[in-house]
Amino acid sequence: MAFYMDEQLLVDTGMINSVLISCASSKTALALAYCLRMRDMRLVVGLTSQEHLGFVRSTDLFHEVYAYEEVAS
Repeated sequence: MAFYMDEQLLVDTGMINSVLISCASSKTALALAYCLRMRDMRLVVGLTSQEHLGFVRSTDLFHEVYAYEEVAS
């Protein structure tokens, strides 16, 4: 249910066209990414651990996926 409330908040404002989702391999993150892609969100980016990188990319729910180590603070 959390993903649904997040998706409604992001989409209903009409002002957000890109989303960065951390813990991208979690069930909630995957469900949110799915809903956002179905709503034609312009850019959905996922962040995950190196060990889950292949799995998250294989879902094809995110436009781009990065490991935490790849992102500069």
